[in-house]
Amino acid sequence: MESQRMNLGCQRAHLTSSDVLSHTCGTLAPIDDCQLQSRDLQGMRRSNSTNTSSAMSSASSYTSDLISSVRNGDFATVEDFLQNLDVDQWPLFADVLFSYCDETDLWPLLSWVADRAASRAQAKMLDLKTDFTDMIVNRLGYSDRVVHFQRRHMIPFHKEAAESALTYESLSGNERDEEVCRLLARFFENLIESMAYCPLPLRRVSSRSRSKMGFGPEVLGGQLCRLLTWNMVPIVRDPSSIDLDEGPETRTAIHQTLLEDCCKAIINMCRQKASPPSEPYKTLYETWNKPLNDGMNILNCPTEVAMAVKIMTAQVKPNEKAIKKEEEKFQRYINGLDDSHMTIHTAISMHENFTALKEKLVDKRWKKTKESEGVVLYTANLSGVSARITFSTAGDIETVTQRIIKSLFTKYNDYNVQVLTPYHCLTTFRKDLPFPFSPRFTSSHIRCEVTDKEGIVLVEDEDVTPTPSGHQRAIMQICGAHIVIGKKGLVDVDLMIHSDLCGSVPQWVMNMQNKGVGKMLVWTAKQVENKTGAMLASTESTVKNYTLWLCPKDHSSPLYHLVRDIARDASLPAFAFHVTLLGSNHLPSEYIGQLDRLIEVIRRGVTKWKERGRSDLSVRFNAYSGPTIDVKEDGPLMEMFDIITTQLGLETVPTYRPHASLCYGLKNEMREPLLDVWKKEGKITPTVEGCSVAGEEGFTACIVVMQGRGGFASWEERYRMDI
Repeated sequence: MESQRMNLGCQRAHLTSSDVLSHTCGTLAPIDDCQLQSRDLQGMRRSNSTNTSSAMSSASSYTSDLISSVRNGDFATVEDFLQNLDVDQWPLFADVLFSYCDETDLWPLLSWVADRAASRAQAKMLDLKTDFTDMIVNRLGYSDRVVHFQRRHMIPFHKEAAESALTYESLSGNERDEEVCRLLARFFENLIESMAYCPLPLRRVSSRSRSKMGFGPEVLGGQLCRLLTWNMVPIVRDPSSIDLDEGPETRTAIHQTLLEDCCKAIINMCRQKASPPSEPYKTLYETWNKPLNDGMNILNCPTEVAMAVKIMTAQVKPNEKAIKKEEEKFQRYINGLDDSHMTIHTAISMHENFTALKEKLVDKRWKKTKESEGVVLYTANLSGVSARITFSTAGDIETVTQRIIKSLFTKYNDYNVQVLTPYHCLTTFRKDLPFPFSPRFTSSHIRCEVTDKEGIVLVEDEDVTPTPSGHQRAIMQICGAHIVIGKKGLVDVDLMIHSDLCGSVPQWVMNMQNKGVGKMLVWTAKQVENKTGAMLASTESTVKNYTLWLCPKDHSSPLYHLVRDIARDASLPAFAFHVTLLGSNHLPSEYIGQLDRLIEVIRRGVTKWKERGRSDLSVRFNAYSGPTIDVKEDGPLMEMFDIITTQLGLETVPTYRPHASLCYGLKNEMREPLLDVWKKEGKITPTVEGCSVAGEEGFTACIVVMQGRGGFASWEERYRMDI
């Protein structure tokens, strides 16, 4: 299933199908205990590799029937297929299924999501309501057409927001509210203008909901509220989610605060009756309630939508060539589920591959797009993802060649290298795609040859290493580097990467990945251009490491809200409240990039902990006087800490104990004034030892594995275990 990630300082809302479609099709009846027990037994069957392999072989035999049924709008075969498919593979299947239907006719798929029979879903014990259908709806929200629609009003909004963020910190509270209202007034104006370009699938979903459920109980129509909260708020909060900026790390804390304030105002606009607004939001809402409702009423008018469908059907004929390509992707996906299926490569000599690489480097399709600090970036319209750079550096051919091998791909997640010879290594890494698309896994051989006149680095795909569960395997095309002696004794490097992401992703995601590969190559060039001539530092310093957190199972802890208030009041970066069980600097080096091994250690540790009669992991706190809170060293908590560190092979327990931070980067001169404010507001309570958070009695924790490379802004959730 798709993982629910926390993006620190920039939370991305994950849509559930019930948010958008439950008002259209009703809600599935509750699943009783017997069904849950059956589903658990079914999950045990799925975990059996022999049965899974057998099921996949069977699925492969009726590929044609499956594709034919989907094209005819019959999704009973899809439910049968899901019954035999490991749930970790559902996101990949959702990618392929949505892409195929988007090329043929998307509406039958959306209708199935809305109208599937509750009795059928229950009879098969498939939790489609909260799993697979969510994946389909999320892929609609981030499809090419919907993203293109979103950019019409999001680009001007984020441009103005970035300019406003430069002065937002200096504004008073009321002035900030007025600035938010000014930005949103322009946003609503642009949104109304762009509604005429809303993709037909979104209009059909909204029209169907309106026909069945009516306007809704709020001032804004129910369909408009869902469009704002589902489609708009996540991108207002995080423009990088549709490639409008370079990510949260490029935004200042005050810029992110401004975006969060805009999100809150949009959400509150959708609940005006439940929570009447005050000025200046009252005036903003009253000004735009009717224009927004009128625009939405035109957009989802059943008569207008029906006419648009007829026009589309008459004018746009199926592209059989494109449909054939999607069918081939479908077939390759199902074939790939068979454990016996392997890509077969013809025997090609190293010399022939070197020749092919040189030819690709001089392909006339490469176009210069950017030059910075001596590194020239090229792009080309090759199939898949590709980029190329050229640069010159000091050193000899042997040294530069080895630097390329040591630095290439180390920027990616879970990078791992197995050195086979000084001139041959096997590398694997994982590449995340934007939500909701499945991450990619790549395994490749890197070989090199060095002579007095030239060096060649050849990167080729390797298809033996197993693909991690839930990942789509990407295929590395022939690529690499050509190194020769240049002018003035420098070494000239011509380096390119070319890969096939496989599976199905929209074009905007492909464009985003092309840019990402270019940035990775430019970064690689900077590593190679080490002026000292020394080899690069150990790859361990560039690989993201793990840390273990204890997090509340929900947001009921007052500390969760206090850390957000501190970030807002002190203009500091926001982050999710947590207790650090074990910091990354204490994790043994052999676990770097080895997530599966680390997860297994945690599972064994929790099992041993429970064998001692423990159940819930409760976390309680001592009083504090600064930004760090000491955790009470209760028996169950410290037993868990000791067991985990022992399982990790730490011979000596680290000098620190589990702790929590209220903020990062708070200046000393701001601490006392803020404490005084929070005391007056009743958020904290003075004690003999210092302060405590009002209402904080501790929380029941789950263990979370986070991964990052430094500051908390780079950390992301990789695994969560409820205890």
